Amino acid sequence: RIEGGRWEPNVQPTDTLELARTAAGRLDAGVEVGGDGAAALVDREAAERALYSLARAIVRHGGVEQLSVDVRGTELMLSPLPDDAASIVLGETLKDFGAAVGVRALRALGGSVEADGEALRVRLPEDEASS
Repeated sequence: RIEGGRWEPNVQPTDTLELARTAAGRLDAGVEVGGDGAAALVDREAAERALYSLARAIVRHGGVEQLSVDVRGTELMLSPLPDDAASIVLGETLKDFGAAVGVRALRALGGSVEADGEALRVRLPEDEASS
């Protein structure tokens, strides 16, 4: 539906720190979430699923035992991101369908996902009405 332009997300203001904590809480691995959140304008369920899928892909394909999610407003940094896992997490190498869909969903919501050194940078669209 995303690729075909038929996806109609339920976009609403969502606190990014709460979103990160909820997504991280679904993982079995150790995840530390911290920082300061802000209101992002996203489909909460889709963004939560996408963040969970990205974090799970880092843990699964990067062999990461402890993942850190640093929330800075509408930007989230997931680290570490091992070099050999980056292309899988970003959906460039299709070995993790959840991560590939997660990247596309976040981009369709107006966000961005990119490797930034040893971290995965996720930027969500800011809720202009809340700023």
